[in-house]
Amino acid sequence: MNNDQQQPLPPSGIRSFRAALRRLEREIEAALASQTACCGVTGAQCHALLELDLTGASSVSQLAASLNLDVSTLSRTIDGLVQAGLVSRQAEAGNRRRLAVALTTDGQAKADFINQACDEQYSSLLEGLTPKLRGAALAVMPPLVEAMRQARAKLVPGGGPCCR
Repeated sequence: MNNDQQQPLPPSGIRSFRAALRRLEREIEAALASQTACCGVTGAQCHALLELDLTGASSVSQLAASLNLDVSTLSRTIDGLVQAGLVSRQAEAGNRRRLAVALTTDGQAKADFINQACDEQYSSLLEGLTPKLRGAALAVMPPLVEAMRQARAKLVPGGGPCCR
């Protein structure tokens, strides 16, 4: 067997991986709650602000797709951000039914504040790892996220792994 072919993990290894992912999910949820509590935004609003900061102005449908949300769910989140003065929403030129959203000056300041606070928190977290583990953590996250995205794309909408 060459190095490109991988042997399947034993069930105990898979269960251990799944358990670690569940614990990681709970830790991420707790971290997100504490990170957004000081900012006056919800977790969903935080995700939208940071995605807009990353990608720039976007249509609501594009933003919903990148956040893996239903357009109507995201629209409610955007409504709150517009009311707070953090996001602007306008009909796009040439297609008045298509809405574009963008960070306002206050929204950019809020995204910068969240990014700085989170960068400090996660830098401290990663510094607690050995250089080898830190490098492994940084290297594995993007391909793991992409593998999970691809696996999710294969599922029947609304179904779990048993609904292929």
